[in-house]
Amino acid sequence: MAYITLAQFKTNLGITDSTDDAIIQVWINCAQKTIDSYTGRTFEAAADSTKKFTPLREDWGGNLWWDGVTLGLQLDLCQLTSITNGDGNLIPTTAVVLLPQNMPVKTAIKIKSNTQYVWTYTGSPDESILIVGRWAYSITAPDDIVGTCYELAKYLYQNRESNPSSSQQIISADGVALAPNEIPRTIISLMSPYVRRSW
Repeated sequence: MAYITLAQFKTNLGITDSTDDAIIQVWINCAQKTIDSYTGRTFEAAADSTKKFTPLREDWGGNLWWDGVTLGLQLDLCQLTSITNGDGNLIPTTAVVLLPQNMPVKTAIKIKSNTQYVWTYTGSPDESILIVGRWAYSITAPDDIVGTCYELAKYLYQNRESNPSSSQQIISADGVALAPNEIPRTIISLMSPYVRRSW
């Protein structure tokens, strides 16, 4: 999915013809990829998908924290659907806590201490745990990320014919490189609060 659509962008800029539709779409795609790359996140999940994890401690090449009950996801999870343990058995979502508890986006799953469940596996532990859910910061992009996508796409589109200089670099229509090199500070400041950090 896109944080903004071609039609929304054109309405926002008051563009009524379709002459530049192809290049506008390139800049919208570049803007979204730049936001995701800069922040280390994805901000929309239209459907469930499955990620695989290894029930070994991190210092043994797995995803378990030192406590043995917390599975580090290394990705944002905004909605949990199901957990299949490494032995093929389901762990009820009611038997776990998503962490950090007081933050909107979750990056770890901890088995509750009052349950009989443990992270385990049969055969090889490698990627034996299956987590199904919405893997993103949120199901739909937050308003300020949508606004940032508008601003960045507009900036790229309006500067598409700039002459290259020491501070600018034009990209090809297939989106190989971003240009100009320097994104305005106002756009950087909108993205900065969302930069992924370890906790």
